[in-house]
Amino acid sequence: MSRQYILLIASICIITGLTILFMLSANKDSIASVTFETTSGEYSFICEIADTNESRRRGLLGSDTLNQDEGMFFIYEDAAIRFFTMKNMQYPLDIIFIAENHSVVRVVEADIGDVSISSFYPAQYVVEINQGLAAEYGIVEETNVSFFFMCVIDVEELSCLWG
Repeated sequence: MSRQYILLIASICIITGLTILFMLSANKDSIASVTFETTSGEYSFICEIADTNESRRRGLLGSDTLNQDEGMFFIYEDAAIRFFTMKNMQYPLDIIFIAENHSVVRVVEADIGDVSISSFYPAQYVVEINQGLAAEYGIVEETNVSFFFMCVIDVEELSCLWG
């Protein structure tokens, strides 16, 4: 076989594999690793992504607990003043508002209740973590934030493709 033929077959296999993975992941929940770069170090949280109106409305409602290294990552199309409430939540949170330049603009220790919580400044992203962790880790205004996006794929769905 010629080298060109082998490269063509390999390219087709790679494209087919990537297409299958994309199709399987298209309707799956995505997660992100959100890292805060503080003066005392870097602190990362594995966050469920809320990037639709429904997922942002739902947020963490219905969850009973949140592990120390977990959170919720709200993503909006643009930066604007954001409002959150802790109504019907089961536990208090830190709400961290982040500007489009990936810099923290406000941190709020939010208790359970009906009070409206404002970002005060335009925010394109918001992260919710267990209350007290922002203070413990030194997450304050102007802290830089980086995101790494991941996709969750159910291994059982992959196995059904192969028989």
